[in-house]
Amino acid sequence: MARERRVSGEAGGGGGGGVRGGEAGVAQGGCGAIRRGGVAVRGAVDAVAGGGVAGAVQVEVRAVQRGPVRDAGGGAGLDVRGGRGLSVAREGKSRASHPPAAAKPAAGALLGELAERAARSFAERRQILSFEEYLGLVLAEPRVHLRDAATYLRDAFDHYGRTTVQRPWGNLERWRLFDAEFDDGRDRLVGHEAVQGTFYRILSGFVRDGRSNRLILLHGPNGSAKTTFVQCIIRALEHYSGTPSGALYRFHWIFPTDRVERGGLGFGAGGRGGKGPATFAHLEDADIDARLACEVRDHPLLLLPDAYRREVLRAVAAGPDGELRVPERLLRTGLCHKCRQIFDALSVSYEGDLRKVLAHVQVERFTVSRGYRRGAIVIGPQLSVDAAERQVTADRSLAALPAALQNMALYEPHGELVDGAGGIVVFDDLLKRPLDAFKYLLTTIENGEVTLSHSILRLDAVLVATGNEVHMEAFRRHPEYASFRGRLATIRVPYLLEHPLEREIYELHIVPQVERHVAPHAVDLAARWAVMTRLGRPDTAPFEPEVRRLVEELSVDGKAALYAGELPREGLDPDEAKALVGAVPRLRAEAAAAADAEGMVGASPREVRAVLLLAAQRDDSTCLSPFGVLAELGELTSHAADYAFLQQPAEKGGFHDQAEILRRLRDWLLDRIEDDVRESSGLIEAGRFSEMLDRYVREVRYWVKQEKVTDKATGQERGADEAYMAQFERYAGAGRDVTAFRNEVMTRIGAHRAAHPGQPLDVPALFPEMLRRVRRAVLEERRPQIHRLAERLLVHFDDPAAVPADDRARVAALFEALLAERGYCRGCAREAVAALVRTRLRDDRP
Repeated sequence: MARERRVSGEAGGGGGGGVRGGEAGVAQGGCGAIRRGGVAVRGAVDAVAGGGVAGAVQVEVRAVQRGPVRDAGGGAGLDVRGGRGLSVAREGKSRASHPPAAAKPAAGALLGELAERAARSFAERRQILSFEEYLGLVLAEPRVHLRDAATYLRDAFDHYGRTTVQRPWGNLERWRLFDAEFDDGRDRLVGHEAVQGTFYRILSGFVRDGRSNRLILLHGPNGSAKTTFVQCIIRALEHYSGTPSGALYRFHWIFPTDRVERGGLGFGAGGRGGKGPATFAHLEDADIDARLACEVRDHPLLLLPDAYRREVLRAVAAGPDGELRVPERLLRTGLCHKCRQIFDALSVSYEGDLRKVLAHVQVERFTVSRGYRRGAIVIGPQLSVDAAERQVTADRSLAALPAALQNMALYEPHGELVDGAGGIVVFDDLLKRPLDAFKYLLTTIENGEVTLSHSILRLDAVLVATGNEVHMEAFRRHPEYASFRGRLATIRVPYLLEHPLEREIYELHIVPQVERHVAPHAVDLAARWAVMTRLGRPDTAPFEPEVRRLVEELSVDGKAALYAGELPREGLDPDEAKALVGAVPRLRAEAAAAADAEGMVGASPREVRAVLLLAAQRDDSTCLSPFGVLAELGELTSHAADYAFLQQPAEKGGFHDQAEILRRLRDWLLDRIEDDVRESSGLIEAGRFSEMLDRYVREVRYWVKQEKVTDKATGQERGADEAYMAQFERYAGAGRDVTAFRNEVMTRIGAHRAAHPGQPLDVPALFPEMLRRVRRAVLEERRPQIHRLAERLLVHFDDPAAVPADDRARVAALFEALLAERGYCRGCAREAVAALVRTRLRDDRP
């Protein structure tokens, strides 16, 4: 929340002002202050290791300068003990611990190097500036320094760039900000490219309008990554604000000590017409009596009178780099109430001399930091206005303030809205509040103002809120919703509908927490289950008759496969497969437009997380086993009263039919285990299938061009090998029209060469689905041999010597391949093969 208090500023004798004055350096990554001829330690030194010292340390060194530290007994000093921090050692009661003599020069050299780098970084970052120096920066780089919060946030998106990602329903732009490469990808956002694009377009609209005039409301079911989305933006702002193109500046009012004031500049009679320093911005700490901050971080250019400021801005905007859009805030608004009072008092004292007024201004660079509540804030559900004010003058020593301020009632705003000024304010779970608790936002959103008890707070921030879908539906039915609707930019954030992306979430956030071995297919199975609970039966009406039948036949696992870029089932001929793949964009659009849109109901990643963690603790397995996951899913689905998605009526094809979904997943799991055994059996060399595909493409090329080639075996000329092509096409499921199949192969190759001229052709990479079908069909012919090996492998687990001698070497190789190539351990390999033999292989014995 935000309130006001009466302000006296940070006043104190000696060097107090400078020490406190650099708190921006504490969390923004800058050195607080290293100035000419003085010592002031003001913050964390991000220059260490090129801007990488995390956290913040604020140290006042004045006590150290006065002499050794003593306790009440007069006999204590600071004792730094290695690895145990600072402690107080009493003389005569404990021995001081000293580093070896050889370590002292090394430590001194290291500290000296760090200090030099810190000072260099401080100077390079232009940490502390006078107003005139800052104005020079504005004139040199207006696009960097003439931005409001919306423009700054949009520029942060542009700074990290974008990339194109391929999805089965088309190509989408992904903003790299959400990949969190600046933080080694930690807690990155998986998927949700459509949400990213909508958010960016809304920001661009704010920039065109010149102000943020709507609240961006992200709404969706629990666990749909709304918070992750917002946190990625905040962390990106924190990083971006430390870069040259992301520089942010605020200002403070500096009031010198009597000694400096008597030199001719400052409040009081001595200031009129006197000749003092051109600016107080770079005074030593000992020469500063008081330092008053602007809590709302007003843009420093707002210090210029309105008419002059607009004149300067228009001149800068029409510079050599082309027309620059200046935010409405810089053109039309003014200083906060407290700064306006100070500015007016100075103007009266200096009889309107603007240069002398601005001499009291210290411009300081700062960075966005959620942890230090600076330019980014997340507000939880609460029952009060998020801004207020407090009187500060009464809280401080009046003697430390200039005479012209001692009789003024100065109030400073404070609270969450103030902390987020100049950046982003996030209302987490906004709709959980009673409506009266956020009705004030109607005015704030539209005018950017919050009415306080003694002033009006002008807020420059992008307002974002999150809300659950259940609360959003209730909000839409509220009588006041119509008043909010025009002030909201709503973005739907559904669950993911692509199981590869869903699996990535669990591999990022859950698998690292599991202390056991993670068996193959365990996480994939959980991801597929989550996606299948979110899918609805497709509406066939919009499709042409030839496609309608295929869409009608889609099952829940088939639709999930289509959304993941896979074929929905085996046995489809190429024309059917092509028709279904082409229908995916319309399937997605139709499902998204429905009243009960796909992805708004279903299992939450939080529920899947609980399932995976429970499965990892089961006593019947030493691994996180897919069979354990199935068991835990069965347990979860037995509690239908606790989950809304389990209460939906079952539909044809297994949609919303939890028992059928689990049955299909069990079949899928056994298929994958059987594939693993086949691939690891060694009955066919791994590269053999790629060779078969390469040869088929060559034969088709001969067939299309009617070429004659010399047979290497016979030395005679021959045409395309029809027998080989027919056999391969049977494996590949080419269907009845082999001519169309062959022409499709050549067409795809031609399109690839046109799109990638000069690049070598990787046939297996171009036809991965065909290669998979051929591999499966060829190995299916050897199914009896594979079944025998699987049974022998069960014997091998108990007693390798009991395996018949003829199969012993091959079974041992199969076991090693499962471990080395497929990711099994001994325990989960035994469990998987036993399930395969028990459920599928016994009935297939010859």
